[in-house]
Amino acid sequence: MTFIDESIFRIEPIVKHGWFLKGSKPSCPVNWSRGKECVFGALNFENGGKLISKQAKKINSKTFIEFTQLLMRDIGSFILVMDNAPWHTSRKAAGFLEEVRDCVEPLHLPPYSPELNPVEPHWKAVRSNLANRLFENTSELKKSLKKALDGVQLDINKQRYLTS
Repeated sequence: MTFIDESIFRIEPIVKHGWFLKGSKPSCPVNWSRGKECVFGALNFENGGKLISKQAKKINSKTFIEFTQLLMRDIGSFILVMDNAPWHTSRKAAGFLEEVRDCVEPLHLPPYSPELNPVEPHWKAVRSNLANRLFENTSELKKSLKKALDGVQLDINKQRYLTS
């Protein structure tokens, strides 16, 4: 069973915590850029539960299909558990999933239930690794994001996700 999810990481700083002098007025520098990086993530419990990720410029049906093809090369046959995002349910994606039905069996989570997807805690950990930093440009964000994605290791309770 392979769980899939997507997330967008913006160049804007993620302010999580900080120490400030009492009575001071904290400020956060920004660079006013609208840069972002989109990430596809998949978690397969049979492959040790390591997050498989791919950065992309956009999230759409085309990039979803490309990521699914990458998973097919890495994993082989699997059940693809996903939410009901428009790029998962589009005609293009549905047609692709029908074509590869012999090795990818799609399974949709109930609407508005991110707590059922074990990829979600990974996004939280990655955001925490990127917190309190100002990125000068998108290439700096991409490098830091790749490092954070490679370094995230969570001990996900398989039983909880497979029996809920």
